[in-house]
Amino acid sequence: MYSLAVLSVLAALSTAQQLNYADPTIPCGGDNPPCPADTYCVPDAADCAGDCLGVCVFRNTYQHCGGFTVEPNLCDSDDHHCVDDPRNPESCGMACDAPGICVDPNLKKCQCNKDCPEGLWCYAWDKGCTGKNCKKVCL
Repeated sequence: MYSLAVLSVLAALSTAQQLNYADPTIPCGGDNPPCPADTYCVPDAADCAGDCLGVCVFRNTYQHCGGFTVEPNLCDSDDHHCVDDPRNPESCGMACDAPGICVDPNLKKCQCNKDCPEGLWCYAWDKGCTGKNCKKVCL
């Protein structure tokens, strides 16, 4: 039978895998600046009751796929594609064995956040692309 400590660790790991962390991680809480608008602060300690240290996590979660694992995850939906996460422009994505995210290939196009439905943000689709000629999508 598993000890309470082991079960707590397993529960924390399963919860962490459901969140989409910014890459590189963005610290928050304490004296750190607030998280960007498309993220929120998740405290490092589960029993935190105040302004505790933590990391910024994306508000919108997407199924993870690919990545360097024994059994890479595939997208659950046949009409979704596994892509590098455009919310992490500094990451080299699946080329560096990081997981991708599953997205609908018909994502809404945008030029800025106001073009996206409420709760979604505008991200450059192509890594390293800057300026008005970049393809951008709402996520």
